[in-house]
Amino acid sequence: MQRLFKPFQLIFALGAIMLLASCGEDEPKKEEEITFETNPDAFCAANPFDGQCCLPKYDVDCYCSEGTNATDDTENCCLFNYNPTCFCEANPEDAQCSQNFGVDSGLGVIFDFENTAEPPADLFDPAQLAQYDGDGSITAIEGNHYYSLAVDLSDPDNPGWSDFKYWPSKMDDNPDNDGEAQIDLSGLANPHLNFWVNSGQDSLAITVAFRVNDQDYDKDYLFKAGTAGEWKLFSMDLSDVTFRTNYGDPTGKINELVPEMKFQMLKVVFRSATWVFADPDNTRYNANIDAISITDGPIEQLPWVK
Repeated sequence: MQRLFKPFQLIFALGAIMLLASCGEDEPKKEEEITFETNPDAFCAANPFDGQCCLPKYDVDCYCSEGTNATDDTENCCLFNYNPTCFCEANPEDAQCSQNFGVDSGLGVIFDFENTAEPPADLFDPAQLAQYDGDGSITAIEGNHYYSLAVDLSDPDNPGWSDFKYWPSKMDDNPDNDGEAQIDLSGLANPHLNFWVNSGQDSLAITVAFRVNDQDYDKDYLFKAGTAGEWKLFSMDLSDVTFRTNYGDPTGKINELVPEMKFQMLKVVFRSATWVFADPDNTRYNANIDAISITDGPIEQLPWVK
């Protein structure tokens, strides 16, 4: 009887083993947990917003937005959105790096000095020293040309001043409308007069004046220390600058003096009179001007545009 049961015991044991093996195969294997330390690539693919993934390899936007990375890490963050100076110095021809000279705003550019065949409109230059492009040592900030007056302050031929004017009614073919106020700024919400100047290593002074009803409203700009050979932008908020009346004492804001904001002309004066520069170290006057515009809103000087 004992021998009779042994084969059945063997069969039963084998069946139990197979059943256990079958159950083991059906159970899913437990996946190994992915961590940044064990597999950073896989971890950051699955967890892109985890702070550990704020690295150039995984999220350059996050990385370049952190702390001073944008300016300190020029290898990874030399991108227009984070370090435009770095990007544009490396990619000066990129469209994102172009300087806005006010072409599509307000009245736009009123003097670009590109027509060198004729002097600027209504030029007053008694000593005939003003000229395009000076001695040629300075490159134009816009286009290929600019306008200049260079003179030793003690030179007996120093004219004291030279000027040119934006005078639309006098620049047209009608000789009878010169007194009309055709510079209309009344439709501009935030009118700005913009111009670039460069004095090389010398000194310069420029006066800008708006005229209406034969009365000038003017503002001086003195650069006794010069601009160190670089183009310097002046973007003048016409609602915030105090003007003089007929070159006298300061009077008020131009939009208070002329509420209608309509003018006959804009005069740009090279003020080279010796008395303008009382400092004996200032012995030479050198004024270079380019890209004069009237815009609705200011223009920003881009740091990579020299």
